[in-house]
Amino acid sequence: MATIQSQTLINLEALYLEHYPNNNPEENVHEWLILGITADGRTFRPTDWAERLCGAIAEYNNGRLIYSDLAYPITRNGQIGIVVETLLRSENPAIYSFFMNFARDNRLKIISGREAHRSANPSAAQIKAPLRLVV
Repeated sequence: MATIQSQTLINLEALYLEHYPNNNPEENVHEWLILGITADGRTFRPTDWAERLCGAIAEYNNGRLIYSDLAYPITRNGQIGIVVETLLRSENPAIYSFFMNFARDNRLKIISGREAHRSANPSAAQIKAPLRLVV
């Protein structure tokens, strides 16, 4: 079963790379940005889709929702989206497939993000950055 799941993930990413030519199959992608823009250029609804999707793997702590570092909502150039770290593929293949299939099924724009892992020793700017918390 793991082989089938792994093969499905490989085929799914190949499909995305073919469908979105700005992504180079040779690049070492560490995250995908799924933006709330459909293939025909419309804004995806509902507007809280990113929070709902990322809430699937978020944790509650002291009455607050804390998004995972592996998938979290963002706003990029005024567009709502989510960042899906490729590490999620090995940590939880089912959730990774769920996110990527959601994007495919809803014809959302997927672009490659960061091409390097985040440093284990964050910079001062990263330390001062606010946590991704939702009240």
